[in-house]
Amino acid sequence: MDIIDRIFEVNSKKGAPGLARIGRLLDLMGNPERNFGVIHVAGTNGKGSTSHFLRSVLVEAGYRTGMFTSPHINSYNERFQVNYGMISDEDFERIADYVMSFRDILEDEGYGYPSLFEILTATAYQYFAEQGVEYMISEVGIGGRIDSTNTVEKPVCCVITQIGLDHTELLGNTLEEVASEKAGIIKCGVPVITSSIEESVETVIRAKAHEKAARVLSVNDIEYSNARYNDSGEKLMLSFDALIEGEEYKAITLSMLGEHQIRNALAAILCIRASGITVSKDSLYEGLRKAVNPGRFEILGRKPDFVIDGAHNDNGIKASIKTFRQIFGNVNNKRIIILFGCFKDKDFRGMINEVADEFRGCSFIATEPEGDRALDSDIISRILEEKECECISIHNSLDAYHEASESFADVIYVLGSIYLISEIRNYKRKEF
Repeated sequence: MDIIDRIFEVNSKKGAPGLARIGRLLDLMGNPERNFGVIHVAGTNGKGSTSHFLRSVLVEAGYRTGMFTSPHINSYNERFQVNYGMISDEDFERIADYVMSFRDILEDEGYGYPSLFEILTATAYQYFAEQGVEYMISEVGIGGRIDSTNTVEKPVCCVITQIGLDHTELLGNTLEEVASEKAGIIKCGVPVITSSIEESVETVIRAKAHEKAARVLSVNDIEYSNARYNDSGEKLMLSFDALIEGEEYKAITLSMLGEHQIRNALAAILCIRASGITVSKDSLYEGLRKAVNPGRFEILGRKPDFVIDGAHNDNGIKASIKTFRQIFGNVNNKRIIILFGCFKDKDFRGMINEVADEFRGCSFIATEPEGDRALDSDIISRILEEKECECISIHNSLDAYHEASESFADVIYVLGSIYLISEIRNYKRKEF
């Protein structure tokens, strides 16, 4: 799309990071972000799924809902959705051009040109204002404190999902440092939901919230039980019971799989309760059941089972493997092929070692997502071979997909970069 090229051209001349420029840009635009309630969602893992749970519940309850997320699976349009519809090419181009029309003013005033993510964020605000949404779910890009989405003065609720070590060059080298950056989204008097399991992370978030006189609700304080998978042969679902602030929730059912998704769903429930948004229990149940997040432990086919998961950091890999074992059981009883590819700016050795240790004896295919950030599949293969794993390296992801699909595996398990997952998902869907 031509508009993407124009955005990248402006981005190549972007000014220094910070909130001053995006703040001034929004002022010039008439502050479209003030036209609706905002739920602000940050975190390392789980923020996408939590956002999808929230969107689904609000839509089910009858609210016109905007959702701004990243990255996308197939096109930039996916980042801007009203209810379940993506922005049209025409609206995207028109609004993004309008946003960029202020670039010279920003430059002349000393702010510098806007970045890609600032342009996308401002485009989202403008689009949702035009579309008359009642609530916007705004997913942080990176971090929180100086992220472009941190421009809403008074969101209805802030959610901080599981914290992990990612983008350490920007956010810090410890969980506590990363948590501090994420907690930068907390606003005075606005309720905060936290779902990290680490006590030290919750301590940081509670301290930041205390400074802002903001109430904190933690998923760690919720009792949930009786988690079970229900397999109809066509669709696998996950159900559980919960006791939330003294109220019983029986047989909550999710289409998203994994115990970590239970925690994301609980974070969404706490957010709805804390925000004061009126949602019936029926709408809550149905919204949670319908919510899907493409590319996150998604089963694309059965016999063989074809699983994709954009688990692109250590915590994501661990959660994915735990879910895999819960669903498929002992890996020694099945022929499993694992297709893996990631970016070279991630902790790739840690991720590869984690997968190798859990799936020793299984077959591996190393491959690469498109783009300059891709880690050479030969490097992946060498690390796996050092761990005494059988692996072949196939640089092209389409060729890797065909190699896996034409095998006689019981389970094909695709892991790594969400961009690789996007490519594999497209290949698989084109078969139907």
